[in-house]
Amino acid sequence: MGKINSRGFTLVELLGVLMILSIIMVIAVPNVVSVLDKNKKETYVSDAKKLVSMAETQIRADTDIDWPVDGQAVVLKLSYLNNGDLDSDPEGVKYDEDRSYVAICLVDDTYTYYVQLIGTVTDGSGRGIPLTVISNLNGDSRTNTVSKKWTDFKFTDADIKARLTALTGKSVTTIISH
Repeated sequence: MGKINSRGFTLVELLGVLMILSIIMVIAVPNVVSVLDKNKKETYVSDAKKLVSMAETQIRADTDIDWPVDGQAVVLKLSYLNNGDLDSDPEGVKYDEDRSYVAICLVDDTYTYYVQLIGTVTDGSGRGIPLTVISNLNGDSRTNTVSKKWTDFKFTDADIKARLTALTGKSVTTIISH
């Protein structure tokens, strides 16, 4: 049998391995973080589409809800629609059931759906989809609708009226909430 080298690795060999691992980490970590962030954004978009689908089903099935006319918006809150399918966002935070909603407006003789979906965060930060038209949740730029800015979200009836007026190009004067 030959003599076993008990010296181990040289300092140069260890530095070489560390350098290679460092380069791999510099390249890999941002890519992994980017993929995880994109997947979370896709989940927000998917949940927002699900919320709109729930609203469409509810307004068609519930005869107590009148379809909006010009100048009106029917707002269906997540608390009104939720059947347990939308409990928490991709961050693990519970969706805000009163500030997440679908607004339906009559625009050019077509009922148009707008959605806002946000997580409840107590420290003033938040993430979700600020009030936007449902067609923005399709296509390649759909994840651009996801926001981390709490200030983007409209909560009061006056805020909702102003944002819907801007989005529709028509004056929204009445909000009918459910």
